[in-house]
Amino acid sequence: MGKKISTIVFVGITLSLLAVGGYVMAASGDMTLPPSGEQVIDLKDLSPFGTCGQLDCILVKIMDLIFYIAIPLTSIMVLWGGFQILTAGGDPEKVKTGGKTVLYSAIGFAVVLISRSVVSLITDIINQ
Repeated sequence: MGKKISTIVFVGITLSLLAVGGYVMAASGDMTLPPSGEQVIDLKDLSPFGTCGQLDCILVKIMDLIFYIAIPLTSIMVLWGGFQILTAGGDPEKVKTGGKTVLYSAIGFAVVLISRSVVSLITDIINQ
């Protein structure tokens, strides 16, 4: 029962952080009003890719989104692994589980960093 509650709390915190990040990124947009004072919404503003129309620009936007999600998720997972280690109570199996959580989160973030570099390399090759 305790593991189920901790999983629900973890998912709730993660979704809350992602929602706050989306709100902050959405609030940074430029909202200009036309001279008549009416607000006009351009359909390009609704697209997650903005004014991108080329493959290289879309790939960079997707990798940026994945990167911005991976940063807080990695931090949360490292904290969760540390919490597992601290609350192990001398049980070597729980310490091992916490260590694996920290290790796998670091490996996952390294994969995201490498894939971002690969996308940059591919876009450079495409643009030549």
